[in-house]
Amino acid sequence: GFNSDVLMYRAEAEYKLRDYEASIHTYDLLLEMEPSTASYLYAQSMCYSQMGDTENAVAKYQAGAALEKDAKASAGKMEALVAAGGAYVDAKEYEKAMGFYQDALKEGMKHGQIYNQMGLCQMAEKDYRGALDSFDQGYETFVTGHSLGSGAEPAQAWAALAGDAQADRALLKELVYNQAVAYEYLSEYKKAL
Repeated sequence: GFNSDVLMYRAEAEYKLRDYEASIHTYDLLLEMEPSTASYLYAQSMCYSQMGDTENAVAKYQAGAALEKDAKASAGKMEALVAAGGAYVDAKEYEKAMGFYQDALKEGMKHGQIYNQMGLCQMAEKDYRGALDSFDQGYETFVTGHSLGSGAEPAQAWAALAGDAQADRALLKELVYNQAVAYEYLSEYKKAL
């Protein structure tokens, strides 16, 4: 237990220092001790994504997800999903990224960030109507996930979030901004405003 705790802290520190190869190696050591720990594979996926290694980022994410087929999602799964999908986006492989995110939705992962990422892919492909639909779905998923009720206005959602919910506030801000950008591309300026 003590050794795995020390290695986990080390791996996290290496990641934060952007020494991704060292972090991957440390997670390999952790996986030798606890081979069926999906969160270590998700962490490696994030490292590979940061290194621009799309193939390994996706493979590590999928290996972690395979360990959890019938179990509750481990810590880091959503972050790894977004990072691995982001590796596809960075490589300008938008169709693969969309397929990756759609598979996650089919598996039951519903989160505003998934829809947001899908919308960004659609924006890159100049599918502004599809992007708006994705951003709208992301927004609805976000507000209903926070028990704010379908159709809650952004100001209501913002006020309802706890002051320390920085990640939630950032996602809300990004979804609303992206909706406005999509409306602008669709020449629906009043809605954009």
